[in-house]
Amino acid sequence: MRSPTSTSVCCRCEVSLTVTSIIIIKGALEVSKRDFPSWNVRQIRLDGDDNKVDVRKILLCRLRPHVWPEDLDDAVELTAAKANNEPIYTKFAVQYAASTGHDKWTRGQVAVLFPDGGLDGAYTLELWRALQGLDDDEFDLLHERLLPALVAASELLTLEQLAYVCDEPLDAVKALVDRMPGLFPRAAAPGERQETRGAIDDGRKRGDAMTAASCIVRPFHKSVLDFLKSGSAGVCHGRTLRVDTAEGHLLLAAACSRAICAGVRGGSARLVPTPINGSRRGCGGGDVGSGSAASSVRPGTSGRPSSRPKQPMQPYAVLHMIPQLCKVFQKSSTVSQKKQAGGLLDGALKNWEFLSKTVDKGSVLGAMLALEGIESQSSKEDGSLSPYTMDALNWMRRCSGTMVPGDMEVVSHNMCPVASDKYQEASKRRPDLVPSTAVLGSDPKTYNTLETRRLAHADHVTTLAFSPDGKTLATGSRDTTARLWDVATGKKRAVLRGHSISVTTLAFSPDGKTLATGSRDTTARLWDVATGKKRAVLRGHSISVTTLAFSPDGKTLATGSRDTTARLWDVATGKERAVLTGHSGWVTTLAFSPDGKTLATGSYDDTARLWDVATGKERAVLTGHSMYVDRLAFSPDGKTLATGSDDTTARLWDVATGKERAVLTGHSGWVTTLAFSPDGKTLATGSYDDTARLWDVATGKERAVLTGHSMYVDRLAFSPDGKTLATGSDDTTARLWDVATGKERAVLTGHSGWVTTLAFSPDGKTLATGSLDTTARLWDVATGKERAVLRGHSMYVYRLAFSPDGKTLATGSYDSTARLWDVATGKERAVLRGHADRVTTLAFSPDGKTLATGSEDKTARLWDVATGKERAVLTGHSDEVNTLAFSPDGKTLATGSDDTTARLWDVATGKERAVLRGHADRVTTLAFSPDGKTLATGSYDDTARLWDVATGKERAVLTGHSMYVYRLAFSPDGKTLATGSLDTTARLWDVATGKERAVLTGHADRVTTLAFSPDGKTLATGSLDATARLWDVATGKERAPDGKTLATGSLDTTARLWDVATGKERAVLTGHADRVTTLAFSPDGKTLATGSLDATARLWDVATGKERAVLTGHSDEVTTLAFSPDGKTLATGSLDATARLWDVATGKERAVLTGHSGWVTTLAFSPDGKTLATGSDDTTARLWDVATGKERAVLTGHADRVTTLAFSPDGKTLATGSLDATARLWDVATGKERAVLTGHSDEVTTLAFSPDGKTLATGSLDATARLWDVATGKERAVLTGHSGWVTTLAFSPDGKTLATGSRDTTARLWDVATGKERAVLTGHSVSAMTRRRR
Repeated sequence: MRSPTSTSVCCRCEVSLTVTSIIIIKGALEVSKRDFPSWNVRQIRLDGDDNKVDVRKILLCRLRPHVWPEDLDDAVELTAAKANNEPIYTKFAVQYAASTGHDKWTRGQVAVLFPDGGLDGAYTLELWRALQGLDDDEFDLLHERLLPALVAASELLTLEQLAYVCDEPLDAVKALVDRMPGLFPRAAAPGERQETRGAIDDGRKRGDAMTAASCIVRPFHKSVLDFLKSGSAGVCHGRTLRVDTAEGHLLLAAACSRAICAGVRGGSARLVPTPINGSRRGCGGGDVGSGSAASSVRPGTSGRPSSRPKQPMQPYAVLHMIPQLCKVFQKSSTVSQKKQAGGLLDGALKNWEFLSKTVDKGSVLGAMLALEGIESQSSKEDGSLSPYTMDALNWMRRCSGTMVPGDMEVVSHNMCPVASDKYQEASKRRPDLVPSTAVLGSDPKTYNTLETRRLAHADHVTTLAFSPDGKTLATGSRDTTARLWDVATGKKRAVLRGHSISVTTLAFSPDGKTLATGSRDTTARLWDVATGKKRAVLRGHSISVTTLAFSPDGKTLATGSRDTTARLWDVATGKERAVLTGHSGWVTTLAFSPDGKTLATGSYDDTARLWDVATGKERAVLTGHSMYVDRLAFSPDGKTLATGSDDTTARLWDVATGKERAVLTGHSGWVTTLAFSPDGKTLATGSYDDTARLWDVATGKERAVLTGHSMYVDRLAFSPDGKTLATGSDDTTARLWDVATGKERAVLTGHSGWVTTLAFSPDGKTLATGSLDTTARLWDVATGKERAVLRGHSMYVYRLAFSPDGKTLATGSYDSTARLWDVATGKERAVLRGHADRVTTLAFSPDGKTLATGSEDKTARLWDVATGKERAVLTGHSDEVNTLAFSPDGKTLATGSDDTTARLWDVATGKERAVLRGHADRVTTLAFSPDGKTLATGSYDDTARLWDVATGKERAVLTGHSMYVYRLAFSPDGKTLATGSLDTTARLWDVATGKERAVLTGHADRVTTLAFSPDGKTLATGSLDATARLWDVATGKERAPDGKTLATGSLDTTARLWDVATGKERAVLTGHADRVTTLAFSPDGKTLATGSLDATARLWDVATGKERAVLTGHSDEVTTLAFSPDGKTLATGSLDATARLWDVATGKERAVLTGHSGWVTTLAFSPDGKTLATGSDDTTARLWDVATGKERAVLTGHADRVTTLAFSPDGKTLATGSLDATARLWDVATGKERAVLTGHSDEVTTLAFSPDGKTLATGSLDATARLWDVATGKERAVLTGHSGWVTTLAFSPDGKTLATGSRDTTARLWDVATGKERAVLTGHSVSAMTRRRR
């Protein structure tokens, strides 16, 4: 029963709400005042999960308690229409309904009182209400100062800060804020941010007025800020209600200027010119460079905190003033605003007390990066950066890494060019400094391009370490603290206080969740990285802790000390497990063996020692060095330990016995670094003598001296295959060396900052690198030469991706842009602007036409590669988007985020299709199954999950890993998923059931990459332990790589095995009584099958060359052989018109396949191994059930011999080629012919499917190859160019390129999309042997 007082309004009486039509609804509001209170919106979390899903589902749940049941459906539809598919609007509506006090609503009330136009309509209503009754001065304050400040602020401001920025009484600002509770609700400031916001002074209590002043003002939702920036609010008081963001940045910077002036020695320092436009832009004329503050500074006193009370904007100014001013240059299009900002910028950069505080608070890095972002404007005439600002930027680059607040003048005086502005200022401030005669650079005012970043402690930084994921930097200092820093932003995340003397050493646990610190105060401490809280204090050492190491599983911490002991600690409890005594000097270095069972320690007593981790007992003392042992490395198998010493030698030790195996002499300086090759057979050493050396581990002999560096070598790394060594030196170069010969392959010079990312082109011929120096570079892999420098980004290049055809490179940067580059010319094709924070991930769609980018701004974006235009903004994530993947058909994009969710998006429309919830920590990796129906996600919560792409539902949770899941890969048939983890294992999972099939153990460090072989039988894994491993997917067992042996068959009745690396003959396989006609290796490379004119086939052991079995049964020549994909079955075809199946393990015949009336010319197994196809001289092909040997189908249609066969990758289609010059497509399930491919004028000799199965390539005796659409059977292209018949075909892994080989002695590369020839590969002088035809 409805309430008798409720108002019934026809649902057709909906009103379109804009400011110009506000009078229409005003009446309705007045009528309803008695019954409905004002629109009063409760605060919603700014980072709320407001996903674009079907709002009707949300509304049905949210409106049900407030709307009459008979009106619910209509109310839902009305509100959904008004919401414009913006779920945050539904929160507005429900909050309003709940605030009315009425039990139930009618559909009419919903129709009239809920505004149209989605969020814009709702926000317009709120703003209109706020404006009612304002006089002109109040309106100007709101429109020209308060709203711009709220929109432009870099962090949430308190009422007190807003009043200071607006330069108005607190009550006036508070009254305006209170008029907008739906747009900007107030909230109590969190305790940990009160000091930063200036809400409460240290040690002082304030009254109720200050409590109100300390409340923060926050937007209801980020869309409020977008609404105000866009001008969607319409017109009021004769003016457009559009907020000038640049003006807001300028207002905030001016307030910062005033706050700094008030805090510098009694306010006598002045930053900026006189007031502008009647609004105070600072604190008067003059500047600090020559003001009284400068002349009164005593030597060495810069940076001492002022004794004056803090102004509310002082902390904000130290963190944000310079970036705020830089945003004026980025946002403003007016010269006057830029000039005002330039004046403020010069004044701030001349204020040494202010700059000292930026150094002390660690914000100098952010200031420098912001200035770098607008550096290009220094060349503009109007509103350009001043020469002084450019000098200050170069000063930051040069000196910020070594400055501390009390020594800024000294550092500047010693490191700046003598004619630079900062050198001159430092000299005036510190006249006691001896004038410098140094000239740095080609002219006295020129800075070198050195860029050093500063993360500030109050004293010298003594140690640092990156977290395993590279996102967090830990630093330790003589100031007794350790600090955690966000690598991306340079911002301080936590200060770890507890040590009483300087921090000497740091180490992250393998999972990155725990930090261990050691100190001169004799303790080590364990800290929670996420919170910065102390977990345990490890007491026991009596003198400084000098070194730390976590065990590979992260459960044990080892510490070394000047007290000559090492200690083992339980990380979970913080309890001491063992004291390792024996050394007589400081313990300088520690290393766990790959299995974590042995600890090696090095010491100032010139020895190393081996310890049993389980018992803490000493296993061996390694004596021989004559000076300190300060470098240790275990071989990958853990059987050998290498030690490096200041005595210029390295030594090899047998871990099992502790005996010295070899002394490696040759260096003339300290040994600085050690590294084993992935196979453990080679040791590389680097030294202070500027050389690296290669040593044979088995013999201890020096294999090569690598000379070329001009300063000491302190970094070494082997390539995964062990064939290349990279060395790094303080001479700023990296060099690549051929491990086999010791020859230098390339010197990689060019970048002036760290290389942050790299990517190979699809053809492997080009390497792209990105760097902190803001450039990307293209390198020729064959020569190591730099091909192009890609300049354009204003901040670090963080991500790279090549398009599938390799013609376009995409780069993502900290500057929030992505860029597209032409790989051939190195020219910039497009700048992709839109993200508001750094670009963290990139991916091209399979067809290369769309680029997806993810960012720390919580969005992903889709871009048209051809035009560079933004196609869609994908909003919904509430934290950084860190991974992307396109479905195989390119129609769906998956994104993963630090917000613990993955999301599916429709690429054509940009709409969100599903939110995948379930992970408890950030999603780190994504992979689609080959058919695109399943998505796999991996997470920091140590699990992987399988999701149904069509429905977005979770299909399985894959638990088993004990640490982060980093990598995922589906097998080609999509039935198996491989996962790689920080726990050093990979795992195989059954996709259908979600059950674990195998745990692949062997790596000694995190598994970083995974790849299945094309047949899906082998998995390759790569690890940070510098090894790659191959695994049998069926059994989960590790197996050795193949490709090392060549087999040949001859007219002399023998087959022979040859070593590919050396060309030497390994074995002669004798036994056949006539010539060998055909050969085939098993998939694992361990077995060779041969067929002969003697009517037999034979199986041979590849390792030994011994015959394993003679397969007798055929009555004529064996013409063709094929192994099943699992290697368990061999099929043979013969002139006797039969095919036969054999058990490889036993050599026994399993089945005789009879039916052909002519000789069997060709064989092929389906990808799953369940079906065998045979082709014959009788013009037919036949399908056979491998398990039973029964014939499944006879494929008739060809008019001559079937010469070649190929299954599509999914096994559903068979292609056959024939002497009748046609190819045909057959449905494997039914045996029916799907298409006849006509066009060749002679025999079809070879066939190949593209990796996606959509294209078939055929080669022919007519000297052409042809491309066919598998779905339609239509010819797509004729590839002409060869002058002899085409003998072989192969697609590139991405399917974009086809390679053809011919009797004309050439190979050719073709663009599959266009059919155009890309390259002719000449060099062979002999064609393939003439094909025997009967």
